[in-house]
Amino acid sequence: MHPPSEQQQKSKRRWGRYKVEIRLKVTLAGGGQSFHGTGTNISKGGMRVFIPRELNSGEGVMLELMLPYSKEILILRGVIRNRDGFHYGVEFINIASRDQEMITRNCGVLALLQ
Repeated sequence: MHPPSEQQQKSKRRWGRYKVEIRLKVTLAGGGQSFHGTGTNISKGGMRVFIPRELNSGEGVMLELMLPYSKEILILRGVIRNRDGFHYGVEFINIASRDQEMITRNCGVLALLQ
């Protein structure tokens, strides 16, 4: 049996993903330790981030970032869902409706540009 193709994986996703390059600050939920990383893609439900640290699936994080088509800094709660080296899939959790709207608008603009 062959592993699923990239196209098959994309068709299973709830939301489209859009390439970005966003500098962000990551704070661990429990210990308060902070470090910097880069968001490499975003969707309405999460973000792929590069963080040069060892993190585990299920670990809670706070992401502080500014979206490409926004002038406000967002602080979003998330949880690490998967890992590939130092690239992590972060699912957003308990997002305020205002922040979700801002993410949705940015994803709409990114969809037009890609």
